[in-house]
Amino acid sequence: MTPINIAIYSLAGILALILIFVIVKRLVTKPEKSTKSLISTTKETIDSLKIINASTDSSVMTNLLVKNRFSKLNYSIIPGLIVTKESIFVVSNIIPFNKSVEKIIISDDIYSEKNNKKQKWNYFDKKEFDNIVLLINKKYNNAKYFILVSDKIELSKINNQSEYKLINQSQLINNINQEVAPLQNPKIIVQYFSSINRFDKNDRN
Repeated sequence: MTPINIAIYSLAGILALILIFVIVKRLVTKPEKSTKSLISTTKETIDSLKIINASTDSSVMTNLLVKNRFSKLNYSIIPGLIVTKESIFVVSNIIPFNKSVEKIIISDDIYSEKNNKKQKWNYFDKKEFDNIVLLINKKYNNAKYFILVSDKIELSKINNQSEYKLINQSQLINNINQEVAPLQNPKIIVQYFSSINRFDKNDRN
């Protein structure tokens, strides 16, 4: 075999190995799905959580983008996380007040009802909230999960078909302020969620 043939076969072998490596890498590496389909934290939610933060002895985090293997999108956005010395409160985007709405229905999504017509609101997805619950419960067993509601909404107007309890801003503040048993170090929990938050630090509160 001539030196030229040896060089050609060697080059072909190298190219074949590179091709095999690329194929194997694509097979074992899952493509990271876009986070654009995730439901963002609303301004009303952030404003409400700021009031809760100012009214309680707690650490409040909002708009957390975290890796979540339970989600089909590989990520989840946690609208609100409130850490106290006793509990972890996880809240959904707030259901805002709208005086024209006659009734609110919570199932897999949230719908407003007026004149027997339903309209879907795009700031809540029960399946995604379920995925957040699965993620947090893997590490913490004292987390409490709520659908946050504006103080201006009469809870009797809400038909809640989900397993999550409703809570408004005032009730949440009262619940936190009534806690008496220091069972955990909030700083450690906040540090953990800060470390896994994929959003820029400027997006945190």
